[in-house]
Amino acid sequence: MSYNSLIDVATTTSTSVLANGVIPFSTIHLDKSDFYAIANMVYSDYYNPRFDTNTYVQLAIDWLDDKDVGGNKTLKYYYKIVK
Repeated sequence: MSYNSLIDVATTTSTSVLANGVIPFSTIHLDKSDFYAIANMVYSDYYNPRFDTNTYVQLAIDWLDDKDVGGNKTLKYYYKIVK
């Protein structure tokens, strides 16, 4: 599936749509709310007019599926980096 704009991944409604078949959340063990937060984070941090929405989706998946950190990466990031 191709995304037309970041709004496709930046809303909780579209995140639910993604979770229901587009992104294999159960296969790669991603949490929907984590994906929603991180998709918005990577868009904000790495915005580039040459990137399409698929790029941001893949960046979010890669960030969340990082094996070096282990589980609960978003929570760890929040407490150790954001705060």
